[in-house]
Amino acid sequence: DTPRKKVRANANNYGWASSAQAVKSAARPGIRETARLLKEYRLDVAAAKADLLDTTIAPEFPDSEWNNLLLGKPVDFDVLLTSNFSSKADDKHVERVGDVELSYTSREPSRKVTRYGDWVTSFEMFQEATVFAFPHRRSELATYRTHIIKQFRTNDEIFDARVIDYDRAVRKSVSQNRGLLLSDLTEFFPLYVQFISATGSSAVTATVQAASSSGKRLGGGKSKSSNRKAEACIRYNNDACPNLASTCRYRHVCSGCSAKGHREPAC
Repeated sequence: DTPRKKVRANANNYGWASSAQAVKSAARPGIRETARLLKEYRLDVAAAKADLLDTTIAPEFPDSEWNNLLLGKPVDFDVLLTSNFSSKADDKHVERVGDVELSYTSREPSRKVTRYGDWVTSFEMFQEATVFAFPHRRSELATYRTHIIKQFRTNDEIFDARVIDYDRAVRKSVSQNRGLLLSDLTEFFPLYVQFISATGSSAVTATVQAASSSGKRLGGGKSKSSNRKAEACIRYNNDACPNLASTCRYRHVCSGCSAKGHREPAC
């Protein structure tokens, strides 16, 4: 039997076609250029990535996150941080994108972005790779980087996790709404309230969970188990404690000399 020729859809017949065309015509140059490049990369993302890597000047970036970047999906900063501190080979995965079978390597992130330094390391990798694939976004990313760093500097370091959650939510929002740029800072005020403001829903949830894990009562009283122990936190010294220094039952100090600012392996 003669194989059937696949019928290509006519995008002009989609229900949203006329509205989308009107928006596209009025879109800012940066948004139009990003849309153009994403459309080009999606035609054959495997070929686009292969060509990118063959240039020999592409920045180091995890294979799986090149796929996300070229497809307009959010980049996982945990994966970036893990790749920066690991020499292990990645696992191979296969995924279909339309008619294309996409082969890529990835690893389960063993490190999590939990503090300012982690975020800066990951963002610099993200920024370099993004500008390589989308050169016109350089100014947009510089503006956004300044904005997030300002959030870290104007909030106490014990709230770093809130800023990190806010950044993750903003980048997800921009990936889902192609009419936004990361530099459209006023558009993200609702996310700022949700994740950073003391009354935001996500911030309140995090506060309740932290209070619960430390044995504190929301009314301000303390249970008997809330008294901080004098011992150094073993998980902190192994760089694996999920708690903030302010909520952990043990002290975040070096288990060798009891000093702050470093862990036992560096003592």
